[in-house]
Amino acid sequence: LDARETNMQTAKADLDNAELMFARCTITAPMDGVVRRLDAKIGLYLSVGDPIGSLLQIDKVKAVIGIPESDVTAVRLLDSVELTIQALEDKKVTGRRYFISSSPETAARLYRLELEIDNPGHRILPGMFVRANIVKQQKDNAVAIPFYSVISRSDQQFVFVEKDGTVEKRYVQTGIMEQWMVEITKGLKAGERIVVEGHRDVEDGRKVKVVKVITDPGAYSL
Repeated sequence: LDARETNMQTAKADLDNAELMFARCTITAPMDGVVRRLDAKIGLYLSVGDPIGSLLQIDKVKAVIGIPESDVTAVRLLDSVELTIQALEDKKVTGRRYFISSSPETAARLYRLELEIDNPGHRILPGMFVRANIVKQQKDNAVAIPFYSVISRSDQQFVFVEKDGTVEKRYVQTGIMEQWMVEITKGLKAGERIVVEGHRDVEDGRKVKVVKVITDPGAYSL
């Protein structure tokens, strides 16, 4: 009986040791995330400190944008930037600014801007390209027209305004410019019609025939 008791105690000790060794074979990740790379394979012997893979935490992701010198001052004033993710059908997201370098970091003299983006559902993946829309200046209810409709001569700018089939030469002052649209700060009122094609061939007071009128204000907004 004593021998059986001893054997049972020995077997129990062996079992406890085996369970401990097995528990040590279970690797627990230090955080929730997505496996980026797995180096370990079945049957591979590992030593303490050997890497078995890498894990990504992508509840929040970082976007890195190169900013030209001319935009650095404006970007420093922004708390967030609108981003477009091409791989997700041009999905628009908001990135919160949390770092911008104090000196250019590339041969093209671009400043490094880092943005933090919330990533619910983990749809945004590492390596995806984003396009940043940085609004340096914004004005509500601005009068804006295509920049090519403005004629510049002798340091003055003017457009031709059409009313009842007659054009009037109107001197204007311009403001901010966005792509091919320019703000008019003086000289035009909302709703007035300007000549945007053939305007370099007309004169003040000339009768004209309107062949097309663009009425969609959304097509000509800053």
